[in-house]
Amino acid sequence: MRKIALLTVAYALVCLACNNQPESETTDQIIEKVTANSPGINKGAGTYEISAPRGWEKKDTSIGGVKITFLFEPVVAGARFRTNINVVTESMGEDSWDTYYKKNMSTIRQYTQDFKELGEGQEDINGLKARWFKYSHTQSGVAIDAMIYALTKDNIAYVITCTAQGGKLEAYKPQLAEALQSFKF
Repeated sequence: MRKIALLTVAYALVCLACNNQPESETTDQIIEKVTANSPGINKGAGTYEISAPRGWEKKDTSIGGVKITFLFEPVVAGARFRTNINVVTESMGEDSWDTYYKKNMSTIRQYTQDFKELGEGQEDINGLKARWFKYSHTQSGVAIDAMIYALTKDNIAYVITCTAQGGKLEAYKPQLAEALQSFKF
């Protein structure tokens, strides 16, 4: 059975922050396609906590069967993109952490337009070891920068994706750090 690419689901959620729909596949179509072979999706839902940065909105929801926690910046009139952080979870099945992570990184490249890798590494988040992956792409004509933090506990992947309009991710560093440092199991 083909293994799900949870990080691709995280990418599809970036699409929701754009005010325009993609010209090819819709966000729902991408999520549906990726989750079709994923019996472990949502495995860690409800087993973590994350707080919204001061002034941001927290929203727990479900899209295409995927349970998601969103943290949204305040609405800015006329903006084409709303900076956000989202969290999704999934069982890694039989995969090792390295195998799971590499499969997901490969798949996210497949679903992104104008993909450009900007870096990869490891970081401590509130005492937890996380891998991070930074990239840029275009969605509905909007340049997007994204930073994915992936953590694991009890063979469950916890994927935290931070997204901002191209060139603006660094400006949100204090808010992103505030949310990331609040994450706990």
